[in-house]
Amino acid sequence: MFGRVWNTLMRSFIKKLKRTLPTGVVLDNSLNLIHAWQRLGYFPNVSCPRTFNEYILANKRNFPGNLELARRISDKVLFKDWLKEKGYETLIVPSVCVFSSVDEMVDRIFEQNTIIKPSHLSGEVIILRVSRQLNSAEIFRITKWLKTDFYKMSREETYRGIKRKVIQEKLLLDAQQRVPMDFKFFCVFGNPFMIQVDMDRFSDHMRQLYSPDWIFLDFGLKFPRYPNAIDRPECLPEALDIARALSRDFPFCRVDLYLLPGKVIKVGEITFFPGAGAEPFSPRSADLAVGQQVQILLTSKGKRSVDFLERVGSRPKNSAKVRSHRRCTESR
Repeated sequence: MFGRVWNTLMRSFIKKLKRTLPTGVVLDNSLNLIHAWQRLGYFPNVSCPRTFNEYILANKRNFPGNLELARRISDKVLFKDWLKEKGYETLIVPSVCVFSSVDEMVDRIFEQNTIIKPSHLSGEVIILRVSRQLNSAEIFRITKWLKTDFYKMSREETYRGIKRKVIQEKLLLDAQQRVPMDFKFFCVFGNPFMIQVDMDRFSDHMRQLYSPDWIFLDFGLKFPRYPNAIDRPECLPEALDIARALSRDFPFCRVDLYLLPGKVIKVGEITFFPGAGAEPFSPRSADLAVGQQVQILLTSKGKRSVDFLERVGSRPKNSAKVRSHRRCTESR
């Protein structure tokens, strides 16, 4: 009980620090580390990263790719333009309308099965399953979106300077007319090495992890792990090819796809700092084991030389730490 209260107070305190303290390299990095420390239960070493979360935080400190391109891709409006330029127009979820102010939305009657999302934030959506106008709570929420500088809240350089807009799209649905599962492909230099599947994101959120060969991995990440493996998607080979193509320009990123009925594939986003580098694994040893996989792929420029993810839960935890520490020490 005390632990939960303490964690809630700490999270509120860190959010307040991000809102009130000025931006800048030193403060941004310090706040990112404090936030991750509070969430992960260990203080991250970004100078010599070993765990998966440490690699993400190291990328936040010193982005290794094309920052201007990453900013463009992080903007949900400009991302669609980039996809079109790359020849992936069929992957785009078309925008019904893009709004610059909440006043443009107040008197509008939205169609049924509409999703509304900000162009400059992460994880924020409003879903309308019936045709109607926005209610007062939703208008207040959108107003807050448009006032939020997500760079300041996340301290992630890829969000700096993104124009604040609101996007209306047709809601994607699966064969049962439900919000579809989210398939997220973690990639290094265009090579997918782990797939995250998010289920019931807006109700009873659960999560699974798979290898690219669709081996059900025996560890979890942040949300409860749904215990039963789901069937291998029919269009998994095509989805992997898309993830490879979209991630090729970046040392590390996550490509989010929707695999819909009729083997239709749509892209949600590309994100460069999944979970802000602050999502705990269960068991905690998986954080280190996945980090080792990232290290191998980064060293080989994406050429997969070792495949141990399906055995993470059974890896000798102490020997993994020794090997990782030795490699880190030798590189200094």
